[in-house]
Amino acid sequence: MFLFHATMLPKQSIFRFQIAAGGCASLSNPLFCYACGAANRPQALFCYACGQPLQAQGGKSARQTTGLLVYNHLLKQRYRILQQVGKGGFGAVYKAADLQFGNRQVAIKEMSQSSLSPQELVEATESFKREAMLLAGLTHPNLPRIYEQFTDMGRWYLVMDY
Repeated sequence: MFLFHATMLPKQSIFRFQIAAGGCASLSNPLFCYACGAANRPQALFCYACGQPLQAQGGKSARQTTGLLVYNHLLKQRYRILQQVGKGGFGAVYKAADLQFGNRQVAIKEMSQSSLSPQELVEATESFKREAMLLAGLTHPNLPRIYEQFTDMGRWYLVMDY
C-alpha cells in the first residue's frame, strides 16, 4: 500500500511535474528536490518549485536505500524514531514519538524508492499521494488516523496512528 503527502491535489502535482519536466515524455531521469519533492530536469541546478540547490543532494545513491533510520533519529525536528516495525517491497514502517504532542506514539511509513525507474517513481509517488488523501478522508475503527505527510532528504513519509 502506498501512502503519501496530500498538500496538493493529484492533478496539481502532475501539473507541477509536467512544468518542471517540460512534459512527462521529455524527462528521462528526474532529479527530485529534497526540500519539497518536486521533479526537476536532470541538469537543473535549483528546484523550480522552491529554489533550493539540487546538485548538493548526492544524486541517485541517496534514494537507493529504505529502512535505515536508527533509534533516536529525528525526522522533521519532531518525530524521534523508537524502532523499525517492518520493512518490505514498498517501504519501511517505524514506531516513533511525536515530540510536539507529549511523545505520542505514531507509526511512520517511509516509501521505498529503490529499484524504481524514473517513470515508476513518478507513478509510485502519485499513488502514494492519492492513497494518503483517501485515508485522510476516511474514519473507521480499523483504519489509522493520518496526522501528517512530508518529504525529508528526498524520501516520502506518512505519519499515522500507531
